[in-house]
Amino acid sequence: MRISSLLILAWLAVPAVFAEDLSGRNGMGLSPGIAVPLGGAYVRDRGEAALDPGGWYKRGLTERWSLGASYDMYIPGKIRIQNLFGNVYYHILPSSRFNPYARLGMGLSHLRGFSTPREEAVGFKLGGGGDYFFQEDMSVGAELGYHLTGKNSPSGHDAHLFYTAVTVGWWFGGGQAAARPEPAEERFASGAASTVMAKRSMAAD
Repeated sequence: MRISSLLILAWLAVPAVFAEDLSGRNGMGLSPGIAVPLGGAYVRDRGEAALDPGGWYKRGLTERWSLGASYDMYIPGKIRIQNLFGNVYYHILPSSRFNPYARLGMGLSHLRGFSTPREEAVGFKLGGGGDYFFQEDMSVGAELGYHLTGKNSPSGHDAHLFYTAVTVGWWFGGGQAAARPEPAEERFASGAASTVMAKRSMAAD
C-alpha cells in the first residue's frame, strides 16, 4: 500500500501534460501504408493488398483546423494508382499530446495499367487517424480510411480502396508547443489533495 500511495502522489505531482496546438505550425513527413481494393471490378481483379507509400504536408490554421497536401502510390504490380490530394483536417483533441483528427481529401489520381498507358481521374479520401507528439517537433501516428477514384477516367473504370498507414512527422514554425502551466491555486490544491490521500493510505497500512 505504501508503494501505491507514493506512486499516486508522484503521478498527481507531475506538471500538466505537454499540449500541442498546431496553429501556425507546419508539419511534413512520411506515411508508409497498405491499401486493399474493395470495389471496381477492373482494379479488384488486377489488384491485391499491396504497398501504398506516401508523404504529406500540413499547415495549422487554428487549433482545430489544418490544410495540407499528400502524395501516395498504390503499387500492386499489374496496375498503379498515384494520388496527389489537397486535404482538410479537423483536430478532435487539439490540446493533448495525442492529437486525433478526421480527414477529407480531394485531388487527382494518375492511373497506369488501364486501357491507356496513363489516365487521370478525380479522387477522394475520407479517413481519420492521430498524431502522438513524443517531442515538441516530432510525432508518430497512424491513419486509416477509404479512397475512391471515380468513373471519370477515359476508360470509365473506378477504384475503391481501404488504406491504413503509419505516419512519422517533423513539425516547425509557430504555434504553441509547450507544457501549459497550472495556476498557482490549482497547483496548491492539487498538492494538498495528493498529500492528504498519501497520508490516509499510509495510515490505513
